[in-house]
Amino acid sequence: MFRVKGNISVPNAGVSQEYILEVYRADTHQLVKRVSIAPEFNESVVIAPGAHKYYMVISRPGTELKYRSPVFELGEVKHYLQPIDLGSVTLMAN
Repeated sequence: MFRVKGNISVPNAGVSQEYILEVYRADTHQLVKRVSIAPEFNESVVIAPGAHKYYMVISRPGTELKYRSPVFELGEVKHYLQPIDLGSVTLMAN
C-alpha cells in the first residue's frame, strides 16, 4: 500500500470536478488500480506485495486532459507513512 497526494490544476475547469487516478505497472503498462479523486487528494492505494515500479495517470472524464507521473518504485512501508507528493498537477491534452 502507498499514499499519494497533490492538487489538480485545470484551466477553465469550472466548479468542483471529479478526476480519475490510475496506477500502472511500469514494466507491463498494466492497469492495477483506478480510483476517483477530488481536485485536492490524499489517497491510499493497495498494490501487489513487494517492491515494483509504477506510474500514475490522472485524468478528467469526458476530456483528453491527462497528467502522467514519473516512475516510482513502490511497495515499502515508507511510501505509506510518507505519501508521494505530486504537488500541483496540471492536466494537459496529449
